[in-house]
Amino acid sequence: MISRTRPSTRLPLAAAAMLALVSALPAFARPARSQIEPLKEALEKKIKVEFRATPLTRVAETLQEATGLTVVVDPGMGDRSNLPVTLSSASMRVIDVLDLLRDAHELDDIDWDITRGMVVIGHRSRLAKRSVVTRSYVIQSLTAEQPDFWSPSIDAADGVNLAHGREPFSIPSIFESDDGENRLTRAEGVEGVITMIQDTVGRQDEWAAYGGEISSLREYNGQLIVRTTPEQHEQIGKLLQELAKAATTQVATEARWVVLPTATLDKLLGPSRSRVLDAGAADKLLTELANPGAGAKAVGTARTLGFDGQRVWTHSVKHTAFLSDADANAAGVDPVLSLAQRGAILDVQPTANYSRTGVIVTVRSQVATALELTKSTVPAGVKIGNAPATSGEVEIEKPQQDLVTFRTSVRIPDGGAVVLTSGSTGIKATEKGDSEVVLILRARIVDPK
Repeated sequence: MISRTRPSTRLPLAAAAMLALVSALPAFARPARSQIEPLKEALEKKIKVEFRATPLTRVAETLQEATGLTVVVDPGMGDRSNLPVTLSSASMRVIDVLDLLRDAHELDDIDWDITRGMVVIGHRSRLAKRSVVTRSYVIQSLTAEQPDFWSPSIDAADGVNLAHGREPFSIPSIFESDDGENRLTRAEGVEGVITMIQDTVGRQDEWAAYGGEISSLREYNGQLIVRTTPEQHEQIGKLLQELAKAATTQVATEARWVVLPTATLDKLLGPSRSRVLDAGAADKLLTELANPGAGAKAVGTARTLGFDGQRVWTHSVKHTAFLSDADANAAGVDPVLSLAQRGAILDVQPTANYSRTGVIVTVRSQVATALELTKSTVPAGVKIGNAPATSGEVEIEKPQQDLVTFRTSVRIPDGGAVVLTSGSTGIKATEKGDSEVVLILRARIVDPK
């Protein structure tokens, strides 16, 4: 077997899923199922085998006598038609005898095939060239990476002078922006599919890209045009089917933000607070929080649905205008209105594990709690030319709220949840005791039908 030296190309799929799919493919395959089926009864027959340096031609005759099938050695074998075979078994299926002949003489390029109802033993390269067929496969779902979506952040109060159009003050997003450098191009996706097939289906040295003369493939307008043997077409079809299933898997998430008294958190989750829950424990926690006695104060709920590994977000924020300042001028006083935001952002990137038993989620979340406005007065005097300054005061509003940020990566069992807590805040769920902002994030794998 020729060593694999071609550099790997990424595919828009989970690496663990691709590795598991590829490792399940055999280097050598039996003839296609459609070829075996008419001869299945004879090939499944068990016979006694006693070959000791028996010429290959005699082995073929023995199998023909035992099954009634036509079993021949390809005339193109020449002198190698008398290759010695040693094999002994009290009971073995005929199809297994043929497989052992191939495997034991791999270096001699021996294989078997079915042609026009006959079992033919010969050089693999000659047998393959006589049976190659061309088929096409749609690969569009495998060659386009799903785009990621990058959320904004909740900003502090933005001042807007309604009279003079002052630019608002904005805090930059705490979440990194998308520069697009890590996205696969369509050409890279196509190359990844082609490389995977050539490196995992059949023998590498049979592909034209590696100098072979049996199999070849190229892409045209979203379809893969493949010329190879029927048995390798079966492997390719299975591989592409499994890859397409992995590429169309989706993950649903649901987030709940609540404010809970510290005492309630201690009772429900213990001193560790943040933890991962299975589906049953997550259901139980949500039921307990719905009890009025828990003292939970809901902040918001959000849900997302995206492809496996895709970054998605949802943003639900309410804007409240308040009088934050005043500009005095010759005409009087211009009020400065600002906008305060309260609500939540959920930004998630979930990736299902290969066994489909859990999801690794990178979560980025911000929550701005209920807004409180306190009033105060500030001087609003103004001096015009040489005239003395006027006097006066204006009442303004000062917002008070907590802005909590969660950011982590964690594994969640399928249907389960992770509970993240903020630590003590100034927010009060009740009139007594400290409270904390809690994020309960659930994840569920949605397999394609």
